[in-house]
Amino acid sequence: MPSSTSPDEEDGLETCVLKVFDLDLKESNLVNPSNSLKAELDGSTKKKYSFAKKKAFALLVKTKQVPAPSYEFKGKRWRCCQQLFADQISIHRHVATQHAEDVYQQTASLLKQLTAALSASQSLTPTDK
Repeated sequence: MPSSTSPDEEDGLETCVLKVFDLDLKESNLVNPSNSLKAELDGSTKKKYSFAKKKAFALLVKTKQVPAPSYEFKGKRWRCCQQLFADQISIHRHVATQHAEDVYQQTASLLKQLTAALSASQSLTPTDK
């Protein structure tokens, strides 16, 4: 029986949406250099890796925050990639999937700063021999 919206058209739309969703997941899995970075680190720096990654992620999310008019919305809002995010979960999901490379670069930078600061503080510590 012919209809204006056939089940095939609906399935095609669903398939398209699923393919886009699969593509996003594949891209986020392919761009996962943080695992290789963590594997290359020495023991003391590995302990700082988790802290640096969380800090890098938080800093990136913080840079995306935009002020919301007080009369319109009292919570926080974020703008990224020409999208407006009203809840923290959605901006975190977006940053994790779309900006993994940025988080990786910031994590590496923070680790360098942490190790440099640690080296400087150890060189200032007097050693009695």
